[in-house]
Order: sequence, then C-alpha cells, then structure tokens
Amino acid sequence: MSKWFRRLSAFWLALIPGLLGILIILLAFDKGTGFLSMQLPHSKNTNLIFGLLTFPGDGLFAVGLVILLLLLNTYRNALTLLTGYVTGGLLVQCCKMVIFTPTPRPVKWFELNHYPFTLPEGLNPHFWHSFPSGHSASAATLFLFLAALTDRKPIQFICGVCALLVGYSRIYLYMHFPEDVFVGLLVGALSMIASHIWLDRWFDKKQPSWADKNILKR
Repeated sequence: MSKWFRRLSAFWLALIPGLLGILIILLAFDKGTGFLSMQLPHSKNTNLIFGLLTFPGDGLFAVGLVILLLLLNTYRNALTLLTGYVTGGLLVQCCKMVIFTPTPRPVKWFELNHYPFTLPEGLNPHFWHSFPSGHSASAATLFLFLAALTDRKPIQFICGVCALLVGYSRIYLYMHFPEDVFVGLLVGALSMIASHIWLDRWFDKKQPSWADKNILKR
C-alpha cells in the first residue's frame, strides 16, 4: 500500500486535507451545526452545478464507464474498476441496510430532533439510509482509479479534488451529513486500493492472454 501513497502523492495531497477539514468540522460542531456550516448559498444555478457534480458517484455512471473500458481500453482495467466498485458498494450497502439501519438523512434528522432549518428551494432529498454515502464511495473509487492510470501529478491532483467535490455535493444537496461523506470517501479509496493490489498480483501471476485486450481489439 505504501507504493500507492508514494506514486499517487498528488491525489492524496488533494484528498487528505479535505478529509481532515471534514474531520475538524465533525469534532468542532454538533451534527446539525456542522452540516449547516458547510452549506453554500443555494440558487437554481448552484443546484444545477452540484446536481451535475454528484453524477460521477451514481451507479449508472459506474456501469457506463466499465462498459467503455471493456470496449476501448482493457479487460484488466475494466475488471479492476468493477471490482473496486463492487467491493465498496457491498460495504456501503451492508452498513446502510444491516449495521446502521435506519439512519435518517439530514431533513428527516432535523425533523426528528426538532432542529430549526429551512430546506432550500429546488432540492428533493431522501429521508433514510444516510450512513455512509454511496456516491462518495463510488467517487473515491472512480477518481483513485483514474489517478492510478497516469503519472502526471496535476491530473492526479485534479482527480483528488473531483472526489472531494462529489462528496461535498452530497452535503450541499441535503442528501448526507459530513460524517457520511467522510466514511464514504474512505471506504471507496480503501476498496480501490485493495482491489487494485489484489488484481495486480493475480494478473502478474496468471498472465492471462486477454488481460490487455478489449472487446473491439481481440
């Protein structure tokens, strides 16, 4: 794992300070105040922007990207990304549906705790299964995978920033609390690291002839 931290230092340079910032908010404020302190002013334009930013964490986006890799890149990379998604997704759903169920999302939590708030216009948040954030986990998986495809530090850094933006979009859209995003990002990143390391060893050992081919280039 240390090799990942060294080679992808620019990715971690973006992601880790963001995680530390979330952690400071979690430690400094109560649940409701911490959430509301992270809200930006809402408008139709910002709702649209963050609605678009949240999409890379969606399952359909993940499926589409895996299919694209199968068609145009390599089976090896497609399988690596898919394994990372599935691993992180299973962990997230286990937490949501089994271990921490039911956890209220922000709007429902505010209602249950009689905490004063005003839901910004134009948002349509969910109410349950808040912890952890699946979109944040998927985003960390995706952008860590993309960062690992290149040695160019600026691109790695941008990937780290993108993972944080997807995570923050879940807070902005009243879908998740900061702790949901914090744990989701960690789950996604660790799932990708574990999947990449395991599959690298498997491919190096088995050396299948199909690994570096794709559907269009057999």
